[in-house]
Amino acid sequence: MSILETLREAEYRLSIEEAPFAVGDVFLTAVLARAEADLAWLWQELGESGANAGARSDSLRNAIEDSWHEGQGLYCDGGGEDEPATIAGVLPLVTDVCNDRSMRLVTALLDPSRFGPSSNAPWYPTSVAKDDRRFEARRYWRGPVWVNVNWLLITGLENAGYPEEVKRLEERTLKLVYENGFWEYYDPLTGQGLGCSQFSWTAAAVLDLCRR
Repeated sequence: MSILETLREAEYRLSIEEAPFAVGDVFLTAVLARAEADLAWLWQELGESGANAGARSDSLRNAIEDSWHEGQGLYCDGGGEDEPATIAGVLPLVTDVCNDRSMRLVTALLDPSRFGPSSNAPWYPTSVAKDDRRFEARRYWRGPVWVNVNWLLITGLENAGYPEEVKRLEERTLKLVYENGFWEYYDPLTGQGLGCSQFSWTAAAVLDLCRR
């Protein structure tokens, strides 16, 4: 509550030095970098300068590059050798990561032993790599498939120039929802819906995928 009250008093405009609690999170930083880039594009479409948003996007992308883990072939929140291999490490695909790293991210995304579809886990990507000891198929963010994450990764694959992989993930995501319903997240082994039913962001992502 103290953190919340501090943010409210500052109208959510705290500097990193003033913040009582701050986390460098690869997933959210990547999403914010993409949002700032899209905002800069929108300003330009309206005939205005999007320089501030563009500069913020560049700064966030540079910060993400500092979190590259060569051994994992992923971006990671921390730098330890026992860093969990999570789908957050692939999400920088939604930004303009350099080509050699984007290739490694796509490789990890599609690898059957990691996040990709396999004979025992046909629904993908898993939120933790299957070869990570912390993988749990049904535990919150420890393995299940999330449609909103898939939607972001489809955008990332488009960015990186992988049209066949885009089509494959789109079709697999729609099939998952068609067969199991609009759930918060899904068991990658069985496709069973988990968490809340009639989940709105799943529905919103499916509507956009259908529009495509």
